Amino acid sequence: MKWETIEEVLLELGETSQEKWERLFEKWSDHRWHDHERPSEKTNVLLVDAGFILTDGRANLEALHQWLADHVQTTVSDLYLVSLFPYQTKQQDTAIDSRVQLFEDLGRFTDEFDLIYEMTPEAWNESQLDLVTVTDELIERLAYGATKIRVHVESFRGIEPERVKHILKLWRTIMHTYKPNAQLIVANERVDSVLNFEEEADVVCHFDLSSHVILAFAQANVTRLTDWARQVHSLRANQTYFNFLSSAERDPFEKNLMDTNPDVILAAHSVLLSLQGIPLIDYRTLFGVSQPVEQEDLVRALKRDPDRLRVY
Repeated sequence: MKWETIEEVLLELGETSQEKWERLFEKWSDHRWHDHERPSEKTNVLLVDAGFILTDGRANLEALHQWLADHVQTTVSDLYLVSLFPYQTKQQDTAIDSRVQLFEDLGRFTDEFDLIYEMTPEAWNESQLDLVTVTDELIERLAYGATKIRVHVESFRGIEPERVKHILKLWRTIMHTYKPNAQLIVANERVDSVLNFEEEADVVCHFDLSSHVILAFAQANVTRLTDWARQVHSLRANQTYFNFLSSAERDPFEKNLMDTNPDVILAAHSVLLSLQGIPLIDYRTLFGVSQPVEQEDLVRALKRDPDRLRVY
């Protein structure tokens, strides 16, 4: 990474200390970077709790790896692993189950899957955000297998939107320098707000799909869903959307349905899989689980419950 690559955006941020940034990039100068392919029509994401497969009551990352390799690798391209990061004292990261091993061990997943990691800085004001430190954490995620990083814009509370745009521009530049095909996913539950940051994103989250699909089933009327889909505007050629019915922050989609039979779940997901953008499927929906489960119990349940097996 050369100073000239990011000099312009850092000056926009008022960051004039070239030395501290060069120290940061020197830290990663010997790392061997491995890029992945750009997203395509085959790209899809499985949301997975890193501790959902148990062995004798304990989260087992190796068992999870084997389960996913055996059961979803042929159709799933990306894993979005939550309840993961080992920094228990840092509020900006997804909470970790202490039983889960350090995320350096996730290198075992990268032979079969691309990985999505979170960035949620939780900066309530300008003084709380150490931009060099947080950028180091972003680079660390790239170094440990991330091909996509999801940033929650609402985490930058108390920071002017224009400054947030510059930070996102900085991170996107850094990501593309280390991994040209990496993707910065920008998320904000306020639709009007996330569009303000669209220029800085590779991928834009759609938070409102789920509510429109639920309403369509509840009213037996797809008018509003259709109207919403017609209003979704096209992005630049190198951008796309991120669509989901469930998310790490919310209940699984089917918990909000009045009728959760397989026909409804499959119909809803056919909508998800038909839209422009990268679709995300919740492991709780795919495997019919609501909490961590013993691997053998999961196998038996899928074999004995025809509805769960059909959805899977």
